[in-house]
Amino acid sequence: MGNAFMRAIGSRMFFTSNTIDQPGKQISMALHGKWLGGEPDFEQADAWLLVGSNPIISKSAGLPGQNPAQKLKEAQARGLQLIVIDPRVSDSARKAAIHLQCRPGEDHAILAGMIRIIIAEELYDREFVAENIHGFETLHEAVKDFTPDYVADRAGIPAALLVEVARLFATARIRHANSGTGPNFSMYCNLKDYLLACLNTICGAYTREGQCVTRPNAMLPGEGQVKALICIGGNPMAAWPDQRKTQRAMQALELLVTLDVEMSTTARSVPIRAFRWTR
Repeated sequence: MGNAFMRAIGSRMFFTSNTIDQPGKQISMALHGKWLGGEPDFEQADAWLLVGSNPIISKSAGLPGQNPAQKLKEAQARGLQLIVIDPRVSDSARKAAIHLQCRPGEDHAILAGMIRIIIAEELYDREFVAENIHGFETLHEAVKDFTPDYVADRAGIPAALLVEVARLFATARIRHANSGTGPNFSMYCNLKDYLLACLNTICGAYTREGQCVTRPNAMLPGEGQVKALICIGGNPMAAWPDQRKTQRAMQALELLVTLDVEMSTTARSVPIRAFRWTR
């Protein structure tokens, strides 16, 4: 119902927290850092890499909207190249331009191999790396042994196809890579998500100046400021850091709606009107 409501009012401002079945995302972010501009707009992208995810069925992990299959069809019609790394022949893999059907649990080896190829062939975004990255040489040293032949033997994929995927991703104008729940159940899930972040970073695969921001995440005053917030079982006043700043942001809203079985801190932050029901 929440998703249907957002579609009805035409808003793209949907926020969520990662679930506990994907710990690698939060751990890798803590180690790597986060690009606050967010990922590029899928509808403008030229290449997209999915690692162990099947958003056509799961309705998440990479493709936008409530009908990812249709979004993917439209994107591929305009030229998007979809790359899927997955031991399964999933619905998304069937529609991919390239499907690396690897051995389970070897996602990290493939990503390390892609990073090695991109650095060796100097396909990385030199300007973005120079301005925003620390530890580039350390990363280069860490992946030096992941040659195409070594990765091919370890992951059970053709070496030539690995090279093709690395080149395709790195040379696309707008591109991004993300993963889903499946790889987070593997032994090296934290490393996989960390290398995925490194791949995006060396390629500058994020929203850049002048590009469309899909979800601005803006609660501060100024252009694009959030004016209305609907919390379905969420409690920003307790979850976000700096409660005083958060309270000021809540009070600056023109509309705040909370749907919860209890009068949460967020519900009490703006004492306008409260309705409560019991089952």
